[in-house]
Amino acid sequence: MRADAAWEPWLLFMLAAVAETSTETLRLIDGLAALMADYKKRIRDNHPRLYSQDLLNNLFRHPYTRIEFLADEVGVVRQTERFLHSDPPAAEELAALRREAASYALTVIDDTADTEDALKAELRFYNLAAGCSAANLLLAPAGTAVFSAVAASASAARSVNPVRASLAGQCGHAKTAPQSLPHLEPGDHLSLFLTGSAAAPQLVIQPSRTDPFTR
Repeated sequence: MRADAAWEPWLLFMLAAVAETSTETLRLIDGLAALMADYKKRIRDNHPRLYSQDLLNNLFRHPYTRIEFLADEVGVVRQTERFLHSDPPAAEELAALRREAASYALTVIDDTADTEDALKAELRFYNLAAGCSAANLLLAPAGTAVFSAVAASASAARSVNPVRASLAGQCGHAKTAPQSLPHLEPGDHLSLFLTGSAAAPQLVIQPSRTDPFTR
């Protein structure tokens, strides 16, 4: 570019990139707004006594949410938490926001598995990869399985000693790039999401936490 003084093509390229990114961002915002309006109507129609804007905001603030997050941020009591499941509760569920073409939807996952151990850290692995019927989480580069054959839209959990390790997700013969685990302490919880598709899976690692709630 400098050698040929080709400033105009470079500027046109950058402007096209900004325009394309802006268009995609607007499409994303419109999709989230439409999904939020849809769930606002669903909650109002099906659970009018439960609806609040704080509840709706919570569902769309996190990439996933748990009942305890709702209790902490929305301020519901245990009776309302039970109402969100069943009475008595049949299972703990997690709602994960996923993209479907130009729109968005929520995947509800049975998240009942309990591995509470104050002396260890907990890993939870979620298979959200489109078309992946059996997902694996492996130690990298050894290939030792940490989780095996986790079904689509399902999760698995286990307690581990806090150690340094790298992990990779796998669906069939396709693997993600290895990622290092963050520093873990006893009692920590770490969520690992296999997203993308069966042919091109992606591994997303997120410590389980609740962001401070502000009005």
